[in-house]
Amino acid sequence: MAWLSDDLYLVCFAEQTGRAVVTEAVAGLGLAGGLLAELVLGGHVLVHEGRLHPVSGVAAPNDLPLWEVLQAVCGQRQPQEVGTWLRFLATDAVTDVRARMCAAGLLTRVRTHRFGVTGRQVYLPTDSNAAAWPAIRLAGQLRTGEPMPLQDGVLAGLVAATGLLKQVLWDAEHAPGFAYADQLRHLLPTPLAAIVAHTEAAIGQHVLTRRRL
Repeated sequence: MAWLSDDLYLVCFAEQTGRAVVTEAVAGLGLAGGLLAELVLGGHVLVHEGRLHPVSGVAAPNDLPLWEVLQAVCGQRQPQEVGTWLRFLATDAVTDVRARMCAAGLLTRVRTHRFGVTGRQVYLPTDSNAAAWPAIRLAGQLRTGEPMPLQDGVLAGLVAATGLLKQVLWDAEHAPGFAYADQLRHLLPTPLAAIVAHTEAAIGQHVLTRRRL
């Protein structure tokens, strides 16, 4: 199964180096939004008045990161704000999504070497074509303005929220895609639109705080 947050990870991290294209903190917030969106798409949680509510009577997700997030949501005495969950989940979101992708064979852990010296540990895609596909697929759909699956609409929103839309729509012929991406955000179901909006707000607040330091 192609998970939304896996696709977002492949946009956030460079294929050749494994380094984050944005800061790790921004990637973490984006991926936290992806995990919450996956729970909404699966019918496990809903967003009401800016707070996350678990849905009863729905089978637990067959995925460890999502199961852990859902257990945390269900364990709260009172529903918490989406922004609170984003900041909480962002701490481990990169690690959790990365572990899921490694288990699925999408990423592999390697050690860099320079001048015969072993360097840092990085995670690289096992298939370069598969790694590039989320961005290529998204660019094509946005450029032509064609209807897209709901999951890809949310992916487009989260890519924009993380500030990576220009990386996806990098060519001049992709220019019409920016307007379509903005239009799509207003067409998302309310709970998913809320996840995207709160993710963008959390990232904006993080960037602003860093600039003040």
